[in-house]
Amino acid sequence: MTGMSHPHHAHDPGIADLLGHPWTQGIITGVLTLIPARNYPRWLRRSLVWGPLASASIASAYFGAKPQVMQQLVRKHVAEDDSDDSDALENGKYAGEQKTSGGVRGATRMLIPGVAIGAVFSGSIAVALWADEKMDRALRRAGVRAPRLVMGVVAGALTWWSVTTEQRDRESSTHD
Repeated sequence: MTGMSHPHHAHDPGIADLLGHPWTQGIITGVLTLIPARNYPRWLRRSLVWGPLASASIASAYFGAKPQVMQQLVRKHVAEDDSDDSDALENGKYAGEQKTSGGVRGATRMLIPGVAIGAVFSGSIAVALWADEKMDRALRRAGVRAPRLVMGVVAGALTWWSVTTEQRDRESSTHD
């Protein structure tokens, strides 16, 4: 859930700060871990697995066909980020800033990396759903009375640690 740790993307800084806080992310992750993935509706499990592949493929083909849209997004993100990257932006050093052909040729060129990235994410989620079931069974066989609770506490603690470390690293890199 570290994706929520970027509060500058939200409209309400109070909500973004709350959702980006390590304790909040740890608690949400821990609570969601209490629900076994096998209990998710089939449509949700399939969407979780196949959604990244489909969306990455569609997005990469779209941005390949319309590179100017990607350039606008990059410019907007850099402008919102208030970073010192204005020189790189002006010199065209960001993704999508190169002169690209667009159209069918651009879509085809971008589709392969998009499918590859989507496949990695989809595969990771499929492995995570498989591992969830295997960990649950292993804890039950080991005699753990509340395996989901143990998994939730561990997942929440690991998420808290990960977000705390990420935020500390980000803060130290901005102060250098």
